[in-house]
Amino acid sequence: MPDDSIEAGVGSLDEDLRALLDFCESERLQQLQDAIARDTLTEQQFVGLVPEGALRVANALSSPVACESVREIVSENARPLIRKAEALVRDHFDTILRNPIVRRVSENPIVRRAFEKMSATQEERTAAASVRDSFNIISGTSSLPTWVGSPPELRPTVRIGFLDKNGRLLLDSFLTWDDLLFLVGSLINVLAEQLEAGRELAKLQQLELGNTAKLADRIQDITKTLSKIKSLAPVYGIEVRSADSGQDRQAPQQE
Repeated sequence: MPDDSIEAGVGSLDEDLRALLDFCESERLQQLQDAIARDTLTEQQFVGLVPEGALRVANALSSPVACESVREIVSENARPLIRKAEALVRDHFDTILRNPIVRRVSENPIVRRAFEKMSATQEERTAAASVRDSFNIISGTSSLPTWVGSPPELRPTVRIGFLDKNGRLLLDSFLTWDDLLFLVGSLINVLAEQLEAGRELAKLQQLELGNTAKLADRIQDITKTLSKIKSLAPVYGIEVRSADSGQDRQAPQQE
């Protein structure tokens, strides 16, 4: 059994590492390898055999760049555990992760959720939902425009809510237009920095982005919306100058 006295010092990572080690020391690994070798593996069988945490950490540790990131964030006494996990991924998961069935389930959470609901008990579904909810992943937003003051000195504000996949409120904030533009600008700069940082890995085809057509549609929608904002700005006395292509991009500063 895995050495429970060694922890990575990161809650969700600890759980995933234990799931990986438990899976690799169980009969389920051999059952999965046999099904892949016979080309009889089904999506439902895969979901029933491989814990989500084990798959998540195996995907991460199959990338040299991600491995390096993991080593940097874990506690010193967890390094042996990380090395053991890396070795298990190299020895057992290379063929597994390249299997089309595995890739489809890995890249499409909706598929995995559907098969989990078919096979899991109510107790297991509740526990799984609790772990997923702990990540506080933003899956939606709500907004309510408001006005502060009295004419002719009304000041526009908006109440923004960030929601998880169950519609639960994660963050609620009142924002002025300046606050809103600062937030949007900061997030777009984060995306631009990520795109720049991953350029060389993309050239080497070391990145897996999932549905790139969906990402392209999102970028197109953002571009159209920014164009609309720019065209409406002069109505409010906001003159937007054309960007100087010779200037370096700078992250927005909140005043």
